Amino acid sequence: MSRRHLRRRIHRALVPIAAVPLIITALSGSIYGLMLANNIDAFWLLKVHTGNFGMLNLQPYYSAIIGILTLMIAISGVGLMFGGRRKQPTSQSPEAKDPESRYENHRT
Repeated sequence: MSRRHLRRRIHRALVPIAAVPLIITALSGSIYGLMLANNIDAFWLLKVHTGNFGMLNLQPYYSAIIGILTLMIAISGVGLMFGGRRKQPTSQSPEAKDPESRYENHRT
């Protein structure tokens, strides 16, 4: 397995894990703000927004968890963007002259 493929697999595994708390935080904060603007105080949404999930209270660690997950995803994404790009066909290669030639073996 190539390094690039391994980096993609790691990034694809991390994204759903990191997305869940970020989506929960964004949705609960937005909905709480909308409800408060309509004079509805849904304090439980503020608790969810800060990491208190009833029996599972992550409030002391929730900001750090979200920050670390965000940094991990950003770093792995930047690594994918700048790490090990594929070589572009040179002007001397047959692929550069005829871009369709690289697909000849894949036609049905």
